[in-house]
Amino acid sequence: MKVEKEVVGVGPRVTTFVVDREKSKRRKRKYSSGVRPIAEIERGVSRVLDRLATAVEEGIYEWRKGSDRSARRKRDGALRDAPQNLAMAVSRTIRVASRAPVDAAKVIPKLRLRKVSRRLVSTILG
Repeated sequence: MKVEKEVVGVGPRVTTFVVDREKSKRRKRKYSSGVRPIAEIERGVSRVLDRLATAVEEGIYEWRKGSDRSARRKRDGALRDAPQNLAMAVSRTIRVASRAPVDAAKVIPKLRLRKVSRRLVSTILG
């Protein structure tokens, strides 16, 4: 039995808990004949885009949190501390977005590139 993490929530306020779930009980995804490689590429690309969108969201959340804290602590604090808050936000964004290339690389071994490219070219050219 494999243990997987299940994530609940959206954005930076996410709760993670561990669930016991057997992999064999998952249903397979259904594809039309010849569409599977393209669909898998699409799933991989959407996973990468989701990761990048989450990174931007968490960066903005970090910026707002720091800016609000600075504004409460001192007069014009949000403006005074803007460079530091920006640095923290960019750092957070990069930290989360750094997993995107890994997500993209996971898609590549599944591809049979020659076959997929031939099908794409033949579909496009008709």
